[in-house]
Amino acid sequence: MTAEPVAPRDPRRLIHLGIGAFLVTCVALFFFSGRVAPGSHSEPRFVVDETARPSPDGTFQVTLDTSDRKHWVHFDLSAGRVTTVAPGPASTISGGAPADLILRRNVLAAPHGALRLGKVPLLEARRAPGAVWVRDQETGSDVQNAALSRWYGYSYTTHALRSSGETYAVRLGRGGVAYLEVLSYYCKSVDGKPQGSGCMTIRYRLDLEGGG
Repeated sequence: MTAEPVAPRDPRRLIHLGIGAFLVTCVALFFFSGRVAPGSHSEPRFVVDETARPSPDGTFQVTLDTSDRKHWVHFDLSAGRVTTVAPGPASTISGGAPADLILRRNVLAAPHGALRLGKVPLLEARRAPGAVWVRDQETGSDVQNAALSRWYGYSYTTHALRSSGETYAVRLGRGGVAYLEVLSYYCKSVDGKPQGSGCMTIRYRLDLEGGG
């Protein structure tokens, strides 16, 4: 009994099948990654407390509600408190001086200037002599500071913002320098339950004698 010859496979059909399987896999990954439950990522979360709290090592920590998409939070690093929440970035605090930091959602800006120092420990951070402060750039109601814009990385799997772990220098309006790092962008309630985003937690150290 003679075996029947096997018909050769159409290479074009194999290519089409491979492309189809690839597209199905991509769609499935996109669908399931988009359905990751809020709070399922491992980013640290903090309760909003808009007055800076001192730590034994001489640093301060504050968690600001930056969730409003229209209003900017103005924060005085020297005083450790919010000075105003206003629609535009150019609003001033008492005495007519701009705040040290302004924040909205995940955007940080520094009206007096900022520097990106990289991954150096906060307690060891120093501004290099002669370093030129990077100033804010305003476009209409938006403002950005290029030195502060890379404080986070974005996860396409969890859609979470993760701190880059870098340290920054911010020039203070009353003289001196603050060195800061962003710890988290996520909130938790007073009873410890995970909440949404828009809670910017900052740890910082003041150097009021530092050259501005």
